[in-house]
Amino acid sequence: MDTEYPNAAQKYIKTVDKYIGKQDLHPLVQAINQDEQSHRKLVAVMEHEVNAIRSRSQDLEENEITIAQKAFVYFSASNMHAAIHIYVEEILGIEFAPKADKASLLQGSIDVRAGLLEGMLINMSTINPCFS
Repeated sequence: MDTEYPNAAQKYIKTVDKYIGKQDLHPLVQAINQDEQSHRKLVAVMEHEVNAIRSRSQDLEENEITIAQKAFVYFSASNMHAAIHIYVEEILGIEFAPKADKASLLQGSIDVRAGLLEGMLINMSTINPCFS
């Protein structure tokens, strides 16, 4: 059986096409943005994710980043609503959760990642005061 599988570049284009028209804030993120502390956590976590992805090779053939991560970084510079949709649905995988659990799962994911970031900064500040 001769099945043709799309290569990474084709999958990337398909992912970009899927999210390029997103102009509204993701519905689950609207609730997070109501709370200032949760909003700050989300922004910090997403900024960290973008920086972590950018520190790796952007060549999909080298397998250092995923297709979703590459699209997330692309949209983070041009269409933040699309970037948020990709982050929530593709990177965090919230789209696969039962509908009733999605909001709490998103909030929990953001809280855990923000806690890890905070812990990293505390540990780094004990090693090097420049990080405090």
